[in-house]
Amino acid sequence: MLRPSQFTIKVRIIASMVVMVVVSTLVVVWYITGRTTADARDTGFAYAGEVAQRNAAEVREVVLSGLGTARDMAQVLDASRSTPGSGPSRPARSR
Repeated sequence: MLRPSQFTIKVRIIASMVVMVVVSTLVVVWYITGRTTADARDTGFAYAGEVAQRNAAEVREVVLSGLGTARDMAQVLDASRSTPGSGPSRPARSR
């Protein structure tokens, strides 16, 4: 039969081993989680930048086409205003 002092030493050794394994596991999980979070953040920002550039190009195209249409209409209206007999006369705007 085991004496109480030997049993206590065995329990202490087992308990310390369990604590060491748990602490080691927590440290490894903490490190991996930190690295994964940092990598995910960097990847997310890179992807957001790519999407923003792609969408900015599409929006720029739409806006510039609208500005081109407005510019063309302004030229047509200016030309029709300067043509005699093309409609009611209006005073010229100063620019």
